[in-house]
Amino acid sequence: MASRWGGAYDFDGPGVHGVEVDVVCRNVPVVCLNKASDFEENAAWMIQATSDGTGRADSLYEYCNDSDVMSACRKLGLGKDEICIVRLREHKELRAVGTSGKRSTMLACVIALSLADPDGLEDLWAGLRS
Repeated sequence: MASRWGGAYDFDGPGVHGVEVDVVCRNVPVVCLNKASDFEENAAWMIQATSDGTGRADSLYEYCNDSDVMSACRKLGLGKDEICIVRLREHKELRAVGTSGKRSTMLACVIALSLADPDGLEDLWAGLRS
């Protein structure tokens, strides 16, 4: 399968989990998630584990406009219709981008939180270990 960004990747290779991540604007993860990835079915609980929110997973973030992030994503070769920029409701300073649907956006939020506070996500790490 060809990457959206010009490279190639094989989702069946060792150590590959169907996720492609770029980081733009110093700390904004841009995530493309293959529908066959294990992360696809686990993205919702992962974002819930990183947040104090008890509601639906997609209520933990909100869509936003950010011209710098949009420009950086366009430089990666993404079309404007592929780019979903969000910010976390509890951490409004954190931005994340999903490029392949709602689950990629959720996983991008998890990555943004882990970049901001890698030691503060004990529930997530415990869940991933199990």
